[in-house]
Parts: sequence; structure tokens; C-alpha cells
Amino acid sequence: MSPTQYAWEALSNTMRLYAESSARFHYLMQVDQEEAVANLDRAFEAKLESFHRLYDLTKSVPGFGYFDHADTSLMIVLRNALHHRDHTLFTSWNRMMILDGGVSGKAGAAYLIGEYERQSERTSRYPLPLQDFYQRLSHSSIRKPDTLRKLWNDNLAFEQIADHAKREGYPTNQVYVDVLPVFCSALKRVTSWMQTSEVAPVGFDSATYVAHFSRSLELDLRVPAFKVVRIPSFLADIQAPDN
Repeated sequence: MSPTQYAWEALSNTMRLYAESSARFHYLMQVDQEEAVANLDRAFEAKLESFHRLYDLTKSVPGFGYFDHADTSLMIVLRNALHHRDHTLFTSWNRMMILDGGVSGKAGAAYLIGEYERQSERTSRYPLPLQDFYQRLSHSSIRKPDTLRKLWNDNLAFEQIADHAKREGYPTNQVYVDVLPVFCSALKRVTSWMQTSEVAPVGFDSATYVAHFSRSLELDLRVPAFKVVRIPSFLADIQAPDN
């Protein structure tokens, strides 16, 4: 097994583990909210770490242009931000909802989530604050931030989401973007690069996810949809549960 094959296998393993954590999430939320959220967040971060390992091994291979595309570049920037954690950015939607008094502490608030076409209605969501991606572009580690901003604005509809939120009067800290379709788009792209480079999958998970992303339709991330989440005011009278 080559290093690249091993990296893809590890990434495939983490995708399966994330799916398993996601499937258990709603049940565990009834038992221990903090554990449920932490498990899903760590599983998501593990996917990004494995994606970055594959990036490290293939970034110099002809045809693997990670920073030429909005989806793959966003995943690398997000992974680096979460890996170093020298900031307070990118608190997940689920974690935000259980902090500071839980849902009851946000009673009366309305949140806007920019979404994209999903592969199925059963696909889970992983919203992150839109403004955090823009803020991260000012970090000293980011090369060509203006190029990335344009890529994300044009091909991930970030500017459309921000403009819609502004027109509708949403505070910037209440505007989110679902990054799971972006992750899926990035994986489909990388899968096609691997097939062009004749990198064959090794192992059940590896073969399963290569087949999945090879068959899946290309997602159009340039046209967003909008989901509004309103927290009912009456929840202000409900005490947040202890974890």
C-alpha cells in the first residue's frame, strides 16, 4: 500500500466514523448534549485532518490543484484553522446552541443558514459562521487571500449569502453556511484526480467511498438556498439542562 493509498484509506475510515457519529447524534443529545456535540465535532475535525494528510502527499502531483478550486481550498484553510486553534473562530452550530444558556439563552433570535444542493434529504448539516471564513483570510498563514475570497464568493456563493443576510437584517454572527456539501464536492474532485493518476483504492472503506463519489452528481455550489431557524421566545422560560 502506497502512502497515498494509506491516506485515502484513513480519510475513508474517518468519513465512515463521522457517519456513525451523526447517526447516533440525536439519541445521544437526549442523554448528554455536551458529549453528543463533542463527538460530532471531533469526528468532523478528524475528516479534515485526514483530508490534509492526503493533500500533503499529493499537492505536488500534476493535476492536484487544491488551491485552484473553491471547495478544496476551503477545506485546507478550515483544517489549518481548526488544527492550530489560536483563535475563537469556527464554533460549530451545535456547540453554539448548547453554550451560553443553551437554546433558551437564544430565545427570540433568528439565524440564517446558507445551504446548497445536498446529495439526499437525509444528508446531515454542519453549519459554521460565514464571517469566520472571511476573518480567517486575514491570518498571516494565508497566501493570496484576495484570490481565495474571490474563489469562495464566486463558486461557493459566499457573497450571495452575505448580501442576502444584509438585506434581511441578520447580524453577521447569526449567519451560517453549511460546509458538508462543500466537503462532498471537494471529495468528488479529489476522487477524480486520484482516478486520473491511477491511484487504486485499497480496503473496503476506500473502495466504497471511491465508488460513492465517482457515482455522485456534481454539486452546484454557486446557487445557495436559505434556511431560517427561529428560536421561539417562549423557550426563554425553560432552563437549559445540565450536561
